[in-house]
Amino acid sequence: MAVGEIKDQEQISAVREFNRFYTARLGLLRKCHRRVLLQSLANVRSILNEPHGRPIRIVCLSKTNDDAIRLLHEYYEAVSVVQRDAPGAIRKIINGPGSGMWLAYIEGKPWDVSS
Repeated sequence: MAVGEIKDQEQISAVREFNRFYTARLGLLRKCHRRVLLQSLANVRSILNEPHGRPIRIVCLSKTNDDAIRLLHEYYEAVSVVQRDAPGAIRKIINGPGSGMWLAYIEGKPWDVSS
């Protein structure tokens, strides 16, 4: 199965529900935030479309780890966030019910936008 290929009706239904849910919320974002989100999605696509000579693993963390904290701080720098959450607050958010954070690992290391 190719990366991104949907293989059954259950997956198709889940993707449709996801699209409906998040499309409605995109309109609530400021234009600059939409631009950042779309660039992030483009980065995900570029990771998934790379030649698969390098092992790629994408995970949804339900518990915070050092990679998540480090990457979030890199994000803060990249988009010039002024008021930043402390690591303890970040852990509380990510570890909370219904929360999480997606991370891509390439060759066992967290993917870095600058690489």
